[in-house]
This record gives sequence, C-alpha cells and structure tokens, in this order.
Amino acid sequence: MTTVLSKEDRSFWQENGYVVVHNAVPQNNLNAMVAAIWQFLQMDPEDEEQWYKYKPYTKDDRCSPISAGGMVEIYMSPAPAEGGIGREERIRCWQERCLAANWPGDARGWEHAHQKPAVLTELGRKLLGVDSWN
Repeated sequence: MTTVLSKEDRSFWQENGYVVVHNAVPQNNLNAMVAAIWQFLQMDPEDEEQWYKYKPYTKDDRCSPISAGGMVEIYMSPAPAEGGIGREERIRCWQERCLAANWPGDARGWEHAHQKPAVLTELGRKLLGVDSWN
C-alpha cells in the first residue's frame, strides 16, 4: 500500500488543519480543469481586465451570477430521497441541465446551452439517486 501522507504531513495536519499533497492530480487534468473554469466564466485568462467582471457573492450582496451558480461546494454524500428537491426533480435537472426550483444556479443558462449531462460513475448514479444503494 502506498502511503500518501508522511509522518510530518500528518503532524502538520494536526497542527494546522490542512496539508498540501503535491502531484496528487496529473498536470493534464489540472490544465483541463483550469481551462474549463475560464470557459465557464467566459473570461480570457490573459486579459486581467476581465478577471473582476463579476462582483463577489456575499451574504449581504447576492448579486453575482457566477458565485451563485458556478462556484459550488461539492460533498460526497447521498442526496436525500425526501426534503429539498425530490429524487425525480434532481434526476430531471441533471438530464436536462436545468435549474431546480429552489436553487438559483447560473442565470445565464450556460450549462444547458453548452454541456451534455455528465456521464455518471456507479457511485455518481447512487449519489444523485438514479440508482438505489440496495
């Protein structure tokens, strides 16, 4: 078994609450992700004037379409069958790349216009609620 964190890394984690794992993701994957983010933001990474095109999203000023819809925390936990939007609504929104009734999302409709539904792994299908855990 390969050990990812050294004894020093674990100690640093205990003291600081984070640790940097160098080369954890192949550079090609990182480059592709960075390019996808620039494309989503509709900004040119070489044009610094565009970098501040949108105001930041804050609890007092919820005006930014990017922060409200593009920057989302992702957790690896199953979506509940009840509460919030239901299973059918989650699946429909995934298939159609549309906004859920209780989620503001990206008002530009960027995903719907430019993307296909994500290809889900077996785990992804269960997390979304497409397939049962049983």
